[in-house]
Amino acid sequence: LQFTGCASSSKQLTPEQEQAIRDSLMVIEKFELRKNMSIAMISFQNQEYEKAAHYFNLVIAADTIGEYTTAKYQNLAHCYVQLSKPDSAMIIYKKGIELYPEYSYFYNGLGYIYRMSGDNDNAIDMLEKLLKLDPENTKAMDDLSDLYMTTEDNSAAQAILEKLIELEPNNSKAQEKLALLL
Repeated sequence: LQFTGCASSSKQLTPEQEQAIRDSLMVIEKFELRKNMSIAMISFQNQEYEKAAHYFNLVIAADTIGEYTTAKYQNLAHCYVQLSKPDSAMIIYKKGIELYPEYSYFYNGLGYIYRMSGDNDNAIDMLEKLLKLDPENTKAMDDLSDLYMTTEDNSAAQAILEKLIELEPNNSKAQEKLALLL
C-alpha cells in the first residue's frame, strides 16, 4: 500500500503498517456484516420481510469470510416465500443446495415451492433427496406420501406410509391414508 497526499514526497509503509491497515479494515467489514445481519434478523422477527430481504442480500454480498453460513440463505428464502415471490425463493433454495448440499432445509423449501406451483415430479425429487439426508423426517414422509397419492403412485405412497407408521405408530392420519390405499 502506498499513500500519497499533497506533499511532493510519498512514504512507503512498512509490512507491519500494511498489516495493521488490513486488520483495521477487517474489523470494519465484520462490524458492517454483523450490523446488517442484526437489522435483517430484527426485521425478520418483526415480519418486515421486504426490509429483512434487503439486509439478508447485503449480508450475502458482503460475507466473504463465511461468518453466516446457512442462516442468511434460509431466512432470505423464507422472506421471499412470505412476500409471495416464489421464483426468488426458488433461486435462493437452489443456491443453498449448491453451497450446502448436506443441509436438508433447502430441499424441503424447494420441494414446497415446486409443490405449490404444481410441479409434483420435482417436488417428489426434492423430498426424496431430503429423506436421504434426514431419513426419519416424518413431516417430509407425510408430504411425500401426499405427492405420491396425487400422482397415483400408490405403491410408493404405501411404502412411505408404512415407514412413517413404523416411526410413529400412533399417527392416525398416516394410518387413515394407508387404509385408503389397501
